[in-house]
Amino acid sequence: TITEYTYNGLMGNLANVTAQQQIKGLVTSNRGGMAMTVNVNKLSTMTMLVDIKTGLITMQSIEGNDKSKTIMGEQEMESDGKSTITITSEIVNE
Repeated sequence: TITEYTYNGLMGNLANVTAQQQIKGLVTSNRGGMAMTVNVNKLSTMTMLVDIKTGLITMQSIEGNDKSKTIMGEQEMESDGKSTITITSEIVNE
């Protein structure tokens, strides 16, 4: 796993930060006596707005791309997908 962080600037007291994460590798297992190999290849890009006074993340958007491949016996199955998640946090003062 490799993660690279980029500071994109300041908007008032919110820092805009992007994190890109690449996950690659092989996972092998045995399913009912049959060997299974998953060639993992995933890239995620996360954009965050972070309150510089509190360190709390107020907004987070995650985009994931999957180009993995599962090999089971003679069969190869590709996993090709994209997902997007947006999380907005509200900071409540007590």
